[in-house]
Amino acid sequence: MERVLEICKNLVNFRTVTPGGPEILEYVKDILTPLGFSVEILNFKSEDGSNSVYNLYAEFCSNENGPNLGFLGHLDTQSPQPVHFS
Repeated sequence: MERVLEICKNLVNFRTVTPGGPEILEYVKDILTPLGFSVEILNFKSEDGSNSVYNLYAEFCSNENGPNLGFLGHLDTQSPQPVHFS
């Protein structure tokens, strides 16, 4: 349980306002890789190339015939400053 609390504390300390860097994803990758996950950090650039959004793709396969585990999580946040949409 202490490890889970440590991970949660570390996760909330990352600055994750979009667009941001892949630091939190690198942290998650470092946790998942030793557990047997194949992890890739993907960089999606805007059409004009001015912004990047990073996503983490992790896959755990027991074997070719066994079950696979997929997880889609949300690791970014919105700015704490109010945003006015028109």
